[in-house]
Amino acid sequence: ERSPTTSRARVLASAIADDIPGAAGAMPPKGIKAKKRAADGGASSSASSSKKKKVKSKPSSPLSADLFSAERVAALKERYDGSSPFPHVELPDLCEDDRARAILQEAQQGLRADYKETDLFKVYQTGDLATVEDTCPQLCALRDAIYSQEFRDMVSEAAGCGPLVDRTDCSCNVYMQGGHLLCHDDVIGTRRVSYIIYLTDPDEPWTAEDGGALELYPLASEGSLGVPSTVPSKSIFPRFNQMVMFTVTPGASFHAVQEVLTEGRPRLSISGWFHGETPPPGMELATLMQLKPSQEGGAADDAGSWASELKWEGYTPVPEVDDAGDSTDDDAPVELAAADKEYLAKWLNPVYLESDALTKLRDSFCEESSVQLHSFLRADHAASIMASTTADDMSDELGADNAAGVNYEAGVRDGWRLVGPVHKQRFATCTPATTPTVEAEEGGEGGEGGEGGEAAAAEDAEDAEDAEDA
Repeated sequence: ERSPTTSRARVLASAIADDIPGAAGAMPPKGIKAKKRAADGGASSSASSSKKKKVKSKPSSPLSADLFSAERVAALKERYDGSSPFPHVELPDLCEDDRARAILQEAQQGLRADYKETDLFKVYQTGDLATVEDTCPQLCALRDAIYSQEFRDMVSEAAGCGPLVDRTDCSCNVYMQGGHLLCHDDVIGTRRVSYIIYLTDPDEPWTAEDGGALELYPLASEGSLGVPSTVPSKSIFPRFNQMVMFTVTPGASFHAVQEVLTEGRPRLSISGWFHGETPPPGMELATLMQLKPSQEGGAADDAGSWASELKWEGYTPVPEVDDAGDSTDDDAPVELAAADKEYLAKWLNPVYLESDALTKLRDSFCEESSVQLHSFLRADHAASIMASTTADDMSDELGADNAAGVNYEAGVRDGWRLVGPVHKQRFATCTPATTPTVEAEEGGEGGEGGEGGEAAAAEDAEDAEDAEDA
């Protein structure tokens, strides 16, 4: 998905045309068409100069003919009001079918997308569609239609969010295999209603096995604004020519895009927002506002603070070290106490317990601020853990051989529980009924690292020494 030399994404056509039936080939690089026109014009300049320029007429609105009928608008508002976990609605058959297919083809052939990856998302994204004009007339017709006064009035009435201003704010997004968007509430500035228009394969419907669902999260408990549950209560799968929209509510409209699991099936959509004149009330509960205190080093907020989920009994933080360093002799070899070495030998590759290896790794870590320890566990324990976790994955229908969608509570049993809130983190922690022990006689004194594991560990130590010499 990403070139090792550039983060510039491909023309949408080259990224996805081969994956969707009926798509044309990749768009030529910019300048090819212009050069061809210049060459042609040079050969027939006198003929072309005598002809009048033809003015292209703009396509009509592609929206379904009955979209604004009183019956359909009333049904839309009824579904919106009765939805959960927060106000939203699904609007199938947004456009006439032939026009929707034309819009899809234009997006494939006429747009360029950039690869973007942060700790929140992994996606190919175009620029703002407000700037697209002649190259994609059908796409522009859809853009102008959904930001028209008539459509904004319909959205405002259905959502009950007040007047929506004349501001275009949308782009195309393509999620390939592994693409995702983590949980957040979409609250930024004056956004009032979020929407997604799906332009997936019209002839092969999306399924749970493909992943990529829009996940809607309820609150962790009733009235606990700002704290989403660790598991979504509703999943909406991409359906060609369907629009989904929801009210942007600080600390409540939590949603995510599930990871795309399938290969060769791009999840293409138009995403955007309708804006109000002012920000929605309750901005202090927005995802971004919750994250700011921890990012700026301030106190953790009450809404969704993860620290309350964990009990750090008897924990004493390691004191900070000033620039002058601590009293430890940096050149002294690292030696483990005999009792520590005896205990750790029950679990770890014995190579990592030797003074020479530990010293090299210590020096490398101090220099590089990170270190990789291959074959860290004893080979017998590693094999046992791998067999156990693989068996659990099979039982939970996870993995490439069990493509049955997503199991949100996989592994939540036998003392394991989920910890959130999911817009900040999501992990499992275990409180076992009994503490597992490893008898010394299992591996004998010194443990069993395994020949291959010892070699890998020794190589790590040598790499650390090489890095230090370099």
